[in-house]
Amino acid sequence: MGSAPTSRDARGEWTRAPHSNGDRLGKANAATIAGRLALGLQNAFLALLAMAAGSLFPIQTVSNALLARFVGGPIAATIVSGTVGWFVVIAINGTVFRQVPTVADAVSAPLPLLLIAG
Repeated sequence: MGSAPTSRDARGEWTRAPHSNGDRLGKANAATIAGRLALGLQNAFLALLAMAAGSLFPIQTVSNALLARFVGGPIAATIVSGTVGWFVVIAINGTVFRQVPTVADAVSAPLPLLLIAG
């Protein structure tokens, strides 16, 4: 893409050729500014969400280490933690979304998808 042709305005300053909508290049309209602000707020929210999620990793590590002391090792703690998490997700799914997949739905899915989906 080439650059837009330029010309001098009444004061003798260089300006770019107008857009098809009448605005000059480099001059932001209100919708563009609002879009940038909204994207900025969305990015700030997502960054805060990522930091909040990242702050939970040490808590998970400590809880797994404590659970390993009670159940006999880190592998057993992982199994217990995964199983409890699975039951919690099933309970939330059943009460909030009221969606419980049938066995027929699970069996009809392709095997590779079932193996890598978890």
